[in-house]
Amino acid sequence: MVSIKCSPHVLNRTLLIGDASHAMVPFYGEGMNCGFEDVLVLGDLIDQYGDLHTALQHYSGARCDNVHAMCDLAMYNYTEMRDLVRSPFFRIRKFIDNVLHAMFPDKWVPLYTSIRFQRKLTYRECLDNKKWQDNLLSTVGKYGAVLAVGVCWMLIQSNKTPTFETLLDGVTTSGGWVVDGVKGLGYRIYGNRF
Repeated sequence: MVSIKCSPHVLNRTLLIGDASHAMVPFYGEGMNCGFEDVLVLGDLIDQYGDLHTALQHYSGARCDNVHAMCDLAMYNYTEMRDLVRSPFFRIRKFIDNVLHAMFPDKWVPLYTSIRFQRKLTYRECLDNKKWQDNLLSTVGKYGAVLAVGVCWMLIQSNKTPTFETLLDGVTTSGGWVVDGVKGLGYRIYGNRF
């Protein structure tokens, strides 16, 4: 499998577009779309500058970074399908992505969705957004782990066994619902808002 990332895409009177300038592994299925986008960008540049010669001078600068990002994303998707899908941490991450996307559809867009189902972000912005999301979840996960260890340590120090019941009893959720642990009967959730 081969990825081609060339730069510049224009040299003298020669223009490379599509797979000639950015062939990528087929694991995102974006190769043809990326080639069509090359033509759209070139058309936009011709409209912007009014002549082909000036448009070609600006084409590589407008296109290289994004198509190189798409080549990187296609290779990442191959790695994801080959190795990561079996990881429980990866499945948890995908679940969190979907929950956050459902809660904040304009703010949190999973990588695959941002590439496949919208035109708001460039490929480079999709890659940068994924890195930002990874860093945020990593930071939140670290603090969450430290908090969980701290809560368990405090419960052990107070001679209470850290059980699910002791952790949830009396917790008020963001919607005002109260979790009430009933010994031997499990949990009931009731909605008296305070």
